[in-house]
Order: sequence, then structure tokens, then C-alpha cells
Amino acid sequence: MKNFFALGALAALCQTAFGLEEGTYKIASASLEANRVLSYEVPSSPVILSPSFGIPSQTWAFESDPNEDGTDEGGFLIHSAVGGYLNCGGSLGNSCKVGDKREVYTVELVGDNTYQILAGTRYSLSVSGDFVQLAAHDTSPEHQFVLTPTKGKSLYPTIP
Repeated sequence: MKNFFALGALAALCQTAFGLEEGTYKIASASLEANRVLSYEVPSSPVILSPSFGIPSQTWAFESDPNEDGTDEGGFLIHSAVGGYLNCGGSLGNSCKVGDKREVYTVELVGDNTYQILAGTRYSLSVSGDFVQLAAHDTSPEHQFVLTPTKGKSLYPTIP
């Protein structure tokens, strides 16, 4: 019985140590220069990777998406600091945009602060030029993103 509880505690510790935590991040591609980050510039237009200026439209909140029963299976809603959720749809080749739909993404650690962002079981986010789109799951650098926490820049106001 002690072993069972010890394994459970170890599993919980590993999830915390190796999984992405809720918070705000800059999202850069592992295949481009580090100063190019995911940016939301024009409503209804695809998000792009542009030079980092530290502005709100380049800050993204990763928020856990619990199941209806309150349990969390590791999925995240990703939304812009200036409003709207990251929407990539469900079809191969779709460009990612910002919209009202709450799409859930799985974020998997693949290296030092480097992650794959998965949409469902078949697709991952991928860089094509300056754009981010859905592509067949792959482990190449175009399918990997460096997530840098933006400390002290919460998207949520603090109520005294």
C-alpha cells in the first residue's frame, strides 16, 4: 500500500516538474530566430511570427481546460492578451487565427523549454514561413515551439 501512494506522489511530482504550467508566455518557433514570436495583429487574419517587441499582442495565456467533472487531462486553452482564443480549426493546412471558439491543445515537452503544441491526436502546430498552421504530426523543428514565461504580466486583473 505504501508503494502505491509513493508512486502516486511521484507521478504528481513529475507532472509538475515536466509539464507546462498555467501562465502567460511568449511563443517562438524552434526553427526561426529567437526574437520572432507569435503575434496577433489583425482580427480575422492569421497569427504570424514577427519580431518581439514585448507588446500585449505577443503574450499568450495557457489556461488549463478541466473536463466537465472537474478533472484536468493536461489540455490548455490558449488565448491572446488582447482577447480571443487561438483557433486553428481541425483540418490539415488550416492557418491559426484568433477567435471566439475555445479549442483545446495538448502541450508536450520535447526539450529545454521546447514544446510541441498538439491539436487533437493527428495534428500539431507547425511553422510555414511566418505563419502557424495545422500539419501532420512531426518532430522536426518547424513543429517545436519555445515557450518563455512573461513573469509579472498576468492577463487577469488583481482585485484587492
